[in-house]
Amino acid sequence: MKLKDKAVIVTGSTMGIGKAIARRAVAEGARVVVHGLEREAGEVVCRELGGEEHCALHIDDLSESEAAPPTVAAAVEAWGSSMPW
Repeated sequence: MKLKDKAVIVTGSTMGIGKAIARRAVAEGARVVVHGLEREAGEVVCRELGGEEHCALHIDDLSESEAAPPTVAAAVEAWGSSMPW
């Protein structure tokens, strides 16, 4: 479990390759911030990953330059600033 007790942000993880990466990260023991544009799709992914124990959801458009800091803040809020990133 290479990612055991780590926290990761997986952008674009409400579908496709990002979703597969999020699944793999959780399988390896990580806590994941699922990020995307569609809340419903993100909620489904989070349920599939085991809910709040393993997943936090953040909806934002990273094509907007001001979106990155809130995405990181969502991760810190969900998993704490003491997590080994």
